[in-house]
Amino acid sequence: MMKDVNELLKKALLVAVGSVSLSMEKSKELIDELVAKGELTVKQGKELNQELSHKAKEKVKAKAHEALDIEPLSPESVFANIDKLSKEQLQQLKAKLDELEAGE
Repeated sequence: MMKDVNELLKKALLVAVGSVSLSMEKSKELIDELVAKGELTVKQGKELNQELSHKAKEKVKAKAHEALDIEPLSPESVFANIDKLSKEQLQQLKAKLDELEAGE
């Protein structure tokens, strides 16, 4: 179940990054076209491109945080699903609990 959630989050993040990347490419093409036509100076084009790049990075970062903002499972939910774990998953859970206890 957790693997499915992780896979879904990865795909959502990749879609967000892809769409921002495509938007950036189109924006750069438009800026280059405006510079070529003389409607923007090269300096203005560079500044606009940097501003758009910064905004795109912020948008990707925000989307990543949004995609990873998952409510933690309640103890009741965890206990209700322990019976569904495989032997390997149970061993991993025990190892994690041992690790957490050692850290206290």
